[in-house]
Amino acid sequence: MTKLFFLCRRRADLTHEQYVERLIAGHVPLALAHHPTLRRYVVNVVEGTRGPAPLLDSIGTLWFDSLADYRERLYDSQIGERAIADDVARFLGGADAYATTEHVQRAPAEAPSLGQTPGVKLVVALARAPGQTRGDFLRHWLERHVPLALEHHGMSRYVTSVVDERLGADAPPYDGFAEIHFASAEDLERRLYLSAEGKAAIERDVGRFLGTIHAYYVAEHVARWVEHRPGRFSIRVRDAEAFLVYERREDILDVLHTYTPPALRGGNLAAELTRAALDHARAEGLRVVPTCSYTRRYLARHPA
Repeated sequence: MTKLFFLCRRRADLTHEQYVERLIAGHVPLALAHHPTLRRYVVNVVEGTRGPAPLLDSIGTLWFDSLADYRERLYDSQIGERAIADDVARFLGGADAYATTEHVQRAPAEAPSLGQTPGVKLVVALARAPGQTRGDFLRHWLERHVPLALEHHGMSRYVTSVVDERLGADAPPYDGFAEIHFASAEDLERRLYLSAEGKAAIERDVGRFLGTIHAYYVAEHVARWVEHRPGRFSIRVRDAEAFLVYERREDILDVLHTYTPPALRGGNLAAELTRAALDHARAEGLRVVPTCSYTRRYLARHPA
């Protein structure tokens, strides 16, 4: 999948709190309704910085099966496109966007749940040291620094995203983004470095390949997260999970069963799972067999 980062700033006439209200309560539901190819959507509300950094109000992360899905199939209709454009004008003053490739370095066994994520999260924008090539930067970051970080930081989740393309000529020249999660603010301060020796090793290594580090404390809000493993799509909400099970046979994708727990019904989760499975079949050139009765009803309502 392609992961996009949007570094967002509010309109000059809005407070940060007004911006956040319009983003979370107004824009996010519209985006979920009118961006059919959006696989995952996380809003990171900026709450502060760790060191000097440019002003941001939120950092959006959006996943698509391909960059073409974002560029060519972002909206469900012209009406949806207009609704999104009108809404964005109500709160957004500017944004810088980046297409990236994600590398999950450490993660809990369970997929993220919809809603606000507990704990503390840092989003860190990185640019290479002056005179360093992109290739040298990436090799050092992914092959040397990441193992050091995994050894000496006590984070619960660690994700690195390599910038493949800046989606705008004026976007700052970041080369990558790191996302680091801790269980709590106390855990962050206690386990950011697991030892004095580890802290010294990390600080020495950072000076070898990084020229810019802009770190933001954020509150993470998971708006959409469709998890895909072979034979299964799922969406988790707290301790409950909606899922779709399929079987792949040669050039066939047979949707066998879709289930939404009673507590989660009414949230269109089955439709999101079915749309994800159908888009996966399209991308893989597979013919869909709708053994699942819900899938048959969905296809009847949404003919190709």
